[in-house]
Amino acid sequence: HEAVEGRYNLGEEVRVLGDKLATAESVRDTWMTSAESSYDEVVRLGKLSEKYSVGVDMASEVNDRLEAERAENQMLSSAISELYGKLEMATLQCDESDQRRQAAEQQLLNQAATVTDIDSANADLQSRIQALSQE
Repeated sequence: HEAVEGRYNLGEEVRVLGDKLATAESVRDTWMTSAESSYDEVVRLGKLSEKYSVGVDMASEVNDRLEAERAENQMLSSAISELYGKLEMATLQCDESDQRRQAAEQQLLNQAATVTDIDSANADLQSRIQALSQE
């Protein structure tokens, strides 16, 4: 009777240990699934981090190019402003030159009129002298 009872107790212990083993295997499987899922998440985050790093590098390069273009545009803008200033000065000089040319033309016209008046007076005097010398 003790041997049967011992066997029964032993059988009970084996069953309890089997249940514990099944529970431990289930927990282990859950942990493995969780670990695999965590590993996949770490890999995914690593890839995202890599993409982010590449994106940051690209953004930095684009920013550097924009800064260079901004500086070049500023230089071009300054050069254009300087050229407009020179153009304005040249326009003023042309206007002044045109005014001087018009004044010189007017003076030449006045001198031509004076020469014509002198020629006319001279011709008049010549004809008077001729008329007087014939008398």
